[in-house]
Amino acid sequence: MGQADEARVKKIVGRVCFVDHGMERESSSEVFPRLAGHYADYIATQLKQFNKRERTNDNAVMHAIVSKMTPLEMAAVAEYLSGQ
Repeated sequence: MGQADEARVKKIVGRVCFVDHGMERESSSEVFPRLAGHYADYIATQLKQFNKRERTNDNAVMHAIVSKMTPLEMAAVAEYLSGQ
């Protein structure tokens, strides 16, 4: 991931993910899953499924967030979160 990409990813994660998933993406709530440390492929798949509304528990908030991301941003966010 290039420096510009990393800055964009940190902006996305820092702006929206921490609200529900915690500052370190180690959610303390059963309602919101822990994001940190999952495999990048798993996170990317979940993001794509939210975007396509393929998840059975899909909600408007996640769809609204992910629908604004490009496929490359989804992959970069997934990679970033997997490394936390």
